[in-house]
Amino acid sequence: MTMTTPRVARRLARSPFRCPAVLRRQTAGQRNDYGEFVPGAVVEVDVDVVSVPLSGEERQVLPEGLRERNVRTFWTTETVAAVVEGQTGNSGDHIVFEGATYQVVEVRAWRGWYEAMGVETRPTA
Repeated sequence: MTMTTPRVARRLARSPFRCPAVLRRQTAGQRNDYGEFVPGAVVEVDVDVVSVPLSGEERQVLPEGLRERNVRTFWTTETVAAVVEGQTGNSGDHIVFEGATYQVVEVRAWRGWYEAMGVETRPTA
């Protein structure tokens, strides 16, 4: 049985599983008078998300380096941007959820909702 799109959107909107999170976005950087790149400011927005861990089948289609990582799907009504590989200065958005930070690697827009796949970032030593 498949659910229709509006029906799923209504379920997400009323979901008891909505949790608070922080959407962290870095604005575009620029070059200073000396030609050095200066990163943009970090903007944080409080959002509600419905977070779902990946199933075993979903995990199997991930690239090999991500299969062992903590990957989650986040549903939110806030616009989310994914990292663009090879594009300098675009680290994509990050979602801070339950004390962990997830880099958004894929986003699908869906009737006012955004399905964002996030990979937990590893702390740098």
